[in-house]
Amino acid sequence: MIYKDKGLAIVASVSLVGCVFLLSGELNNLEIQKTGKRVEVRIVDVRQNSGNRNSSYFRFEYLGKVHIKNLIASQSDYVLNHKTIVLKTNNENSDFLFEDEDGTSEVGAIVLLMLVLAFCVFKGLRKRKKKN
Repeated sequence: MIYKDKGLAIVASVSLVGCVFLLSGELNNLEIQKTGKRVEVRIVDVRQNSGNRNSSYFRFEYLGKVHIKNLIASQSDYVLNHKTIVLKTNNENSDFLFEDEDGTSEVGAIVLLMLVLAFCVFKGLRKRKKKN
């Protein structure tokens, strides 16, 4: 049983580190929504897949560079019917978000997952110490 407890602690620890990286990305998106600048971009083309996977995306041009962004369902009709759209971006113009793209639910889910994983790490280490 010691190996299972140790394995639980290791897997949960690695997963917890992964969640930290996910959380930092989502917090960056929230910062862009809060303080990002609105920019008008020119749509180059739109690729829609009707299969099981949501892999629809569009390419757009901003300041002479072409960027790719996943197409979210709430914006697909709008993007298809316009030549330019308004997005929000950071100061480096490296990340672009739709104006109504909200990441608060993702942040909440990641934080909840981190709490569960932290509990698993604690539980795995605690059982291991009791066995020794």
